[in-house]
Amino acid sequence: SADDIRNSVILDIPELAWLGVSVDSSRATVRVRERVEKPSVVQRSDIGSVTARTTGIIERMEVYQGVPLVASGDAVVAGETLVSGEMPSEVGDTRYVRASALVEARTWYERSAAAPLEYKALSQDGEHTRWALILGDKRINFYAGSSQTEPGCGKIITEYTLEWPGVFSLPVTLVRERISEYGQVASSQSEDELAAGLAASLQSALERELAGRGEVLDATFTSSVSGGLLIVTMRAECLEDIAVYTPANQ
Repeated sequence: SADDIRNSVILDIPELAWLGVSVDSSRATVRVRERVEKPSVVQRSDIGSVTARTTGIIERMEVYQGVPLVASGDAVVAGETLVSGEMPSEVGDTRYVRASALVEARTWYERSAAAPLEYKALSQDGEHTRWALILGDKRINFYAGSSQTEPGCGKIITEYTLEWPGVFSLPVTLVRERISEYGQVASSQSEDELAAGLAASLQSALERELAGRGEVLDATFTSSVSGGLLIVTMRAECLEDIAVYTPANQ
């Protein structure tokens, strides 16, 4: 039912505002519209300044409210006030506002990641199947020993109930347990493959850290081996908005 699908998906995925399902023969077409989040409400009565979220060299500034204390080309450190919410006047009293600005700066990051060149990997050493029958509240095992899984093993349970869906169901269930036995084997990965994977992870982590506030302009990677570990170091230059609002009482 298209209505059932639409209602269940809307409940399961709150990021969706609308979903439509149309079925033509064996083809289903699903159209969705994402929910637009409510913008954060800014209280004009708030008082505060704009400070630097991280250290960098300012490339561009757009001050919407407040008094700028730095300019393009200046080097700033994390926590330094960039735009003050205190606005003195030569003809009247000093006004205190909520400072607001866009401050783009060049920033630099150095991150490292390490991974062993040799490690223990899981290997499947064997597999066997055992059966059981459940009659009401009684269970009959067609195998010797406990029904508990031994250490180092995985178990997949499949139950077959004696029933005719929608007509009747009997309290009789056939249980199949597929037991997989696992061990550990020595494994390794080439330095080039491992270095590429670590480099990709470092760059992804940096992009998540930027959180849409900037972009990576350039990144270089170096690698070294120490104590059986491959260490990859990334040095990246970014352009990002480092402005962050800081209330006056903090």
